[in-house]
Amino acid sequence: MAVSDGHGGGLTLQRVLGSDLDAFDLFVHPGGFARQAPPARRFAPRSVQIDFWPDTVWCRRLLGCTMADRLARRPGLRRAFCRRAAVRMRALLRGRDRVRCLACPQGDFVPRILGDIRRGNPFPYVTWMMDDHCLRREGDSWRYDPEMEDLMRAHLQGAAHVFVISPALGRFYRERFGVEATVLFGPADPVGEPRWDISSGGGPIRCGYFGHVGPWQVDALEAFVNAAVSPRRATLDVWSRQDLPEEIKVAGVSARGAAAPEDVVAKMREYDAVLLPISFKEALANMSHFNIATKMSECLASGTMTLAIGPSDSAMVDYLAPEDAAVVVTSPATEAMRRGVEAVRDPGLRRRVLANARRLVATRLSVEAARATWRAGWEKVGIPGGTLCAPASPREKANHE
Repeated sequence: MAVSDGHGGGLTLQRVLGSDLDAFDLFVHPGGFARQAPPARRFAPRSVQIDFWPDTVWCRRLLGCTMADRLARRPGLRRAFCRRAAVRMRALLRGRDRVRCLACPQGDFVPRILGDIRRGNPFPYVTWMMDDHCLRREGDSWRYDPEMEDLMRAHLQGAAHVFVISPALGRFYRERFGVEATVLFGPADPVGEPRWDISSGGGPIRCGYFGHVGPWQVDALEAFVNAAVSPRRATLDVWSRQDLPEEIKVAGVSARGAAAPEDVVAKMREYDAVLLPISFKEALANMSHFNIATKMSECLASGTMTLAIGPSDSAMVDYLAPEDAAVVVTSPATEAMRRGVEAVRDPGLRRRVLANARRLVATRLSVEAARATWRAGWEKVGIPGGTLCAPASPREKANHE
């Protein structure tokens, strides 16, 4: 993870922690994530990159992406990297007698490194699980590799507090590891009056999608486009840093480029509905079942109807459906998609769903509510308002610079 402007997790960290981020002395990035989504400029002077060589550009150019990816998955190489990274981090932390840490793991690097550097120096940490890429679903059950299950158990049970991205992930960790967690994901404040009426009259519904266009979204977007994008039913504008994938390059779908984070909610209000696509693929069940997108709160806060498309057991459908705060489509079938589009047109349904969405944002998903949740958890490391480490001495700061 990185406190980046180019990734949902980084935006979530900035929105939730706010000025608390200014109190952190170090932002340490093991692996290649922060190369792909660099830290925001104001955090760059305090950021330390620890490269995993199979993920580096030079390795991928020299060996090719396929071979580099194979090497990156080898457990022995990953363990060796974590040992070296732990040595580097011990040097960074030397001389600091009040270390406090916020961990944002996605895979095995952070649990391994943090476990190593805390041996003999068991400083407190809070962990925030926004992703768990090590989980896989096999039939009706979830599994880790045996070593990873032990790492996750130790990491979660050793934390002063655990934040999770969704209620579903919290339930899973409670049942699997006996750990209690607090749900915390990207917030948004309500803006303007809800858009009670559609703007398109009798024409096609104007739909927008904002965010990453990757494996977690593409099949749901493709199902929507194939079933609903037509001169009579719907158009779709895609606001994303990524190019349109071939699957949705059809008439009626337009690429708009990336919207600046501060402009997203205002642009959402230009549409009759905003999409929340969630993959139906079994191979991505760990993402669909447990993750809540950064854009979900923004969709609800915008006052535009949210059209959530994904499996019935996905975290966002599980969150939104009981609240009746979105139109929910739980099948990729053509008729299900078309019924979803028609529901967006229904004046009575729009008024009910938009009122529910506004109430949900105001009571539970606001920035103020998220920040209060964060601070209550972070205070468990012993420093209200928070710092990562004891302030560095002038000499330490000079050496770091």
